[in-house]
Amino acid sequence: MRIYTILLLLLGVFVAEAQQKTESIWQTVQLPVKLSSKLSLHNDAGYRTLDISTLPRQFLFRTGMRYHFSKQTDAAAGVALFFTKTSLNKEEHEFGKEFRLWQEVQQQIKLMKHTNLLLRLRTEQRFFEQTSFRNSFEAYRFRYRGTVQQQINEKLQLQVGYEYMHQLEDGANCFNQYRIQPSLLWKMNKQLQLQTMYMIIKSPNEVQRALWMSWIYNLK
Repeated sequence: MRIYTILLLLLGVFVAEAQQKTESIWQTVQLPVKLSSKLSLHNDAGYRTLDISTLPRQFLFRTGMRYHFSKQTDAAAGVALFFTKTSLNKEEHEFGKEFRLWQEVQQQIKLMKHTNLLLRLRTEQRFFEQTSFRNSFEAYRFRYRGTVQQQINEKLQLQVGYEYMHQLEDGANCFNQYRIQPSLLWKMNKQLQLQTMYMIIKSPNEVQRALWMSWIYNLK
């Protein structure tokens, strides 16, 4: 498993070096709300920059309901809004609106005493409004992510993940993107966590490197 993870990371770095790159900083706030032993609300909002700057490339908000079958398995569904810059040109200021319906199932599998495998399957129905660069259209995306989670101590977890995305658009079924995601999760207290991640994101027209920071505050 460790060799497989290292090979994935090396492959991602090689592909990213061989193509034109862009860079970004992703900031996210997650506010899950526990309603009962079985139900919780999923809430997150994000700001993604254009290059290493404060200029916006994307804004997002996602919410939904999560059902916990057990401590290891849960399912969720909800809606999301994305506002994405239509051009990487800093002089352009138009943002395109996207509305999403999303559904996911997550499972945690114990590999060793301090090592878990986290699996997530997510589907998204995407509705894009018209912009000056393109007409409105719809797409269906399938996402599958696997993450190896290593507990370092009571407060720190090391995670290495790989996510693959495939999309159906205009009758064509095609590759959308993949992400290689090494990260560190710091449990600051019972309610507050900070996750930092370095991502290599490969899509058909772009290779993006992103530094992602997410504050997770569990509301009871």
